[in-house]
Amino acid sequence: MPQSPIPLFIALARIGKMVNQDTDLIEIYLKEECNLPIDMINNLRNEKFVFILDGYDEIVERDCQCYERNRFNEWNAKVIISCRPEYLGSGYEKMFFPKNGERGSQELMITPFSKTEIQQYIKSYVNKGHSLHFDTDAYLQQIKNIPQLEDLISNPILLKITLIALPDLIKREASTALQINRINLYEEFLKTWFDRAQQRLLTIQQIDEEKKAFGRLNLDDFSNSCLQFSKDFAAEMFKDNNKVVIEYNSNNSNWEPFLGNEDAKRYLLRFSMPLIRRGTEYWFLHKSIRDYLIAMKFLESFKSTKLDITFFYKQSFASEPGVQQFVAEHIQQKMPDFKPKLLEFIESSKKDEHAQTASANAITILTLIGVQFINLIDLNGCNISGADLNNRILNDLQLAKAKLNQVNFQNVKLQNANLLSSSLQDANFKDADLTFANLQNTLLQVANFQNTTLQNANLQNANLQNVTFQNANFQNADLQYAKLPITSLRYANFKGANLSCVDFYDINTSNGLFFLGQYHEYGIGVEKDNHKAFIYYQKSAEMGHVSGTFQVGYCYDEGIGVEKNKFKATTYYRRLETEHANGIYKIGHSYANGIEVEKDEHKAFICYQKSASMGDSDGTNSVGECYLYGEGVEKDEIKAFAYYQKAAEMGSVNAICNLGECYQNGIGAEKDLTKAFELYLRSANLDLFMD
Repeated sequence: MPQSPIPLFIALARIGKMVNQDTDLIEIYLKEECNLPIDMINNLRNEKFVFILDGYDEIVERDCQCYERNRFNEWNAKVIISCRPEYLGSGYEKMFFPKNGERGSQELMITPFSKTEIQQYIKSYVNKGHSLHFDTDAYLQQIKNIPQLEDLISNPILLKITLIALPDLIKREASTALQINRINLYEEFLKTWFDRAQQRLLTIQQIDEEKKAFGRLNLDDFSNSCLQFSKDFAAEMFKDNNKVVIEYNSNNSNWEPFLGNEDAKRYLLRFSMPLIRRGTEYWFLHKSIRDYLIAMKFLESFKSTKLDITFFYKQSFASEPGVQQFVAEHIQQKMPDFKPKLLEFIESSKKDEHAQTASANAITILTLIGVQFINLIDLNGCNISGADLNNRILNDLQLAKAKLNQVNFQNVKLQNANLLSSSLQDANFKDADLTFANLQNTLLQVANFQNTTLQNANLQNANLQNVTFQNANFQNADLQYAKLPITSLRYANFKGANLSCVDFYDINTSNGLFFLGQYHEYGIGVEKDNHKAFIYYQKSAEMGHVSGTFQVGYCYDEGIGVEKNKFKATTYYRRLETEHANGIYKIGHSYANGIEVEKDEHKAFICYQKSASMGDSDGTNSVGECYLYGEGVEKDEIKAFAYYQKAAEMGSVNAICNLGECYQNGIGAEKDLTKAFELYLRSANLDLFMD
């Protein structure tokens, strides 16, 4: 009977510093968190696992290839990762593809609780004695009486918060109970929590200092003191790199004011917070509770007479959608006069550079709520650098001469927008639509235009140094006198664009010359000309360009734009003995076949092995061949099969065919004619496609 895989659950928020560090995450977790010795960990690699990694949205470093950066391929495991997609942006799926690409990945969405599941949960909650006031029927009746509540409680955490808060909320606000919303529920949940904490403290035996502190807290309003302490603690977590879990020990004195035991009052306040503690680690019952408290800390700023020293003024919430949503909901529901306060921040940013963070926060919230700016405020010349405007519709927006550095415009509609002479350095326009937008004289250094639509946009005199252009559409755009990297022509669509007098600033660099070679070899934006391609490759090689050096060798090898010359090809390949994976493979090929060097199978094997370690599929396949035939190394069919398998996963047609031969003849693996046929068919199809 086949062995079931071993499930391993890991809460990522608790080990955020270990994730995406280009190391074996599972090995480090088992060693540091589970205290397993390395020999035991290595033995576990032979077992089948299911890794359940919860809360990817709760770590800071998310924007990378998760599967590779955590080396999940070193384990025989299926990997399940939970994450709220709004924290990832569009195109996030590729970040989670395993090495075999999209075929090895599946995305599932967790559906809201059904009515039946809600009823079952409520019944279980009541039966376990958690409810002090309502029975199951009372809960169900109240849910029926409050229409908007049914949608809210389809979310599991909101269902739990509702069951705790609803009885007191209805009792406290009987006349307005029908206006229940998410803000009301979190507010009432915390009041109920603090009230219960107060009651618990009345029954617990306390030392004299604690009794005195408890008495003072009761005089000061115990619940409000707890709320303020919780808001301050959550805000410090946010300021400290948006942490979800805090580790407190004697070496981490920064958290002494909240987590230390020296002060009796602070000890009682911490005891009363909705926290979970495990060893030296502390975190809120749920991240949404932390986010709500942070939002309330931001909103506290509006009560201050000195706005320039407030949290809203000094701290950006662009990185935290959960906090933004709570702020937006609270403002809509409880601050009817919010617009003038927020617009004032934006207006002041035109003259006061210190108002930039508050201005960015303000426009983030105003656009999230859906405020239209026409006839409301003149945004020209404002400073909203660092704002998060993703997924907004901002067509016709007037933002001339504005500071928009590092603004997140991902997936934004900015058709006909006027961004004349604005600074947009390091801005993110991924998947945005800037059709007919005016970007004349803009500074766009290091901006991201991946998959951006810029059809008919005006980019005259724009500075586009070091911009990401992958799949951008500049069709019919006007780029006259713009500053543009020559590499952009390879990655973006400039069909019909005006490129007259463009300053291709990197055209004489080694990288620029290499790409000019690519354009001429493949006919990208210019007429195909292999000889010109060779000349440009040669110039880039003379300047030390690694890929250019390889291409010169390859041109000599294959007679592309120059007469075939195996000796010169080998000479150029040998310049790459430490830098270019496929170049090192080519050197190995020369040794294996005695091409312009003395034949040496062992040296060939060493080169193939080095090339394979650098991720080259040809080198990996050739290592397999060396092991299969005993060329330059002792014959080993099992190792041959393993290397063929690795190279096949990299997409090597030859390796796929070789793997089929292994299955056909039982070389290094059990004979399997069906698998052999499938691999031969796949190899043939890929070969046909490449031709």
